[in-house]
This record gives sequence, structure tokens and C-alpha cells, in this order.
Amino acid sequence: MARGFLISFCLCAAFLMSAWGAQAQTQGSAQPAPAAPKEAGKAPAVRRAPAPATRNPPRRTAARRRQAPVRSQQQPARERYGEIQKALAKAGYDPGPTDGVWGTKSVAALQEFQRDQDLEPTGKIDALSLIRLGLGPKYATQPQAQNTVSGPSQ
Repeated sequence: MARGFLISFCLCAAFLMSAWGAQAQTQGSAQPAPAAPKEAGKAPAVRRAPAPATRNPPRRTAARRRQAPVRSQQQPARERYGEIQKALAKAGYDPGPTDGVWGTKSVAALQEFQRDQDLEPTGKIDALSLIRLGLGPKYATQPQAQNTVSGPSQ
């Protein structure tokens, strides 16, 4: 039984060492084999590791660039502009008519609102300005779990 174990252990070790040696050669970290003594009239055999297969990533062609999705932020809809104008008017700023057309008066009103809220007065609609106007993200509220267990019963 001990003999069978020893044989299987040696076979596993030999397999692992050969696999490790092959992996080291493909990574280029293997040391070159020592040169064998020259025999009369024969050139030493040169052992070379196979070249690693490299694959260049595909180049982006004009056709691929046209197919790439647009990742820029799009303009709000006219209704959203109207909501923002109404919120500015409700907060005491004059954005002009609340018709959903974002003009110079709307930009000036937003800049004034941003200045009063200690935000950078860019006049551009951003997340912090919308949150301070009460127009930030609307999350669906789920009912809170209630603790129905009252003290220990006797």
C-alpha cells in the first residue's frame, strides 16, 4: 500500500513540475538551459519557448465610432424646464414666463438661486440645484416595517 502511494505521489509531483515548467517558459521567466558539451561534429540543440500568442485589440474604425452609443447627457424635456421655472418662481425668483423655454431670464434666476444657496452660480441645471429646489430624485417609498412585538408576555 505504501509503495502504491509513493508511486502515485511521484507521478503527481512529476506532472506538476512539468506543468509548472511549461508555464514558466510561456511567461518568459524561465532561465535558459545550460549549454550541453559539444559533441564532435554536432551543433547543440537550441531549445526555444514557443512565442506567446498576442492578439491586438481591434482598431476603432469610422464605422464603429458611428455605431458607438452616445454617452452625453441629454437636454431636459420642455415639461421639465417648466417644472424648474415654476419651482424658481415659487422660491421667489423671476424666471420669466413658465412656458418651458429656458431663456436668459431663467438662467439669471437660477444663478441668483445658486448664489443664495451657496452653490457655484453657473446658471446650469445640476443635481444640487434641483435637490435644493425640491426637484431631486423621487424614490418610491416603501412602507416601513413596524415592530408589532410588545414586551415579553407573562
